[in-house]
Amino acid sequence: MDMFLAYAALSSVSPRNRSMSPGSVFLVLIPLFGFIWYFIVVSRVTAAMEAEFMDRGLKAKSDFGRLWGFLAIIPCCGFIFMILCGLQLAEGISELAQAGRSSSRRRDDDDDDR
Repeated sequence: MDMFLAYAALSSVSPRNRSMSPGSVFLVLIPLFGFIWYFIVVSRVTAAMEAEFMDRGLKAKSDFGRLWGFLAIIPCCGFIFMILCGLQLAEGISELAQAGRSSSRRRDDDDDDR
């Protein structure tokens, strides 16, 4: 899982749906500790995305890269899994952004009716 995408994903999620702060994903860079923390980051980021989708009433099309993120530790093909994880996470981020824009448009339209 790309740490910048994980940071962006957590930043796009409302604070009540996060179980960690966006900046804490970079603790992965600490030697040895980062290996264990990586699994926690993958689990918490994808759980936060799932919670945000449910909170907004959106249907998730994937697991936001949870499976690919866990498989990314496989030495021979981990890079490919990391790319697949990043693609699914980026797709989820863009869906949240589009849903946010469309809901703000609806609120603006409702304000015009008054």
